[in-house]
Amino acid sequence: RSIEEVRNIIRDQALRDLNLYTEKMKDSLKHFDVLFAEFELSYVSAMVPVKSPKEYYVQQEVIVLFCETVERALRLGYLTQDMIDDYEPALMFTIPRLAIVCGLVVYSEGPLNLD
Repeated sequence: RSIEEVRNIIRDQALRDLNLYTEKMKDSLKHFDVLFAEFELSYVSAMVPVKSPKEYYVQQEVIVLFCETVERALRLGYLTQDMIDDYEPALMFTIPRLAIVCGLVVYSEGPLNLD
């Protein structure tokens, strides 16, 4: 029902002004986001044992760390987009190691904080 409601509101908005987002649309999207996040947590919990919301949060922080590490490595020229796009085998082993070093040195207040 929530998806259908959001779909209808977005369709109505698309027929009006694409540059203006009404409060009704913003509220509907926020409500949908909350419902979808709850669904994701339930789904992930059913597929993979998630002990607590805190553990799930830490897992998300590690994922963000990996993403930020890859972005930083691209920006500094350590990696190329072609290496990522081609799933370079050596790169698949390098990214987790690079993320660990980056998490300890560059993002020391992040999820790998030793304190």
